[in-house]
Amino acid sequence: MTKLQIPYGSRLIDVNTAGKLLEHEGGIDRSKTQPKDRDVERIRHALQNPIGTKKLREIVDRKKDAKIV
Repeated sequence: MTKLQIPYGSRLIDVNTAGKLLEHEGGIDRSKTQPKDRDVERIRHALQNPIGTKKLREIVDRKKDAKIV
C-alpha cells in the first residue's frame, strides 16, 4: 500500500492506494511509456464528458499548471 498526501484546497488529504505503480513512480522514465490507444480514447471521453461537475477546461485557471490524479 502506498500512502500519499495530496493538496486539496488549503489542506492536505491522505490517500492510501494499492498497487505497485505509485511505489516506483520516481524510477519510471515516463518518456518511454505510452498509454494504449483505447486508454487515450477513454481518458479523452472522460475529460469531455464529466459526471456531476464542470469540464476541466472550465475549472482550471489557464495561467497555472494543474496535476490530475
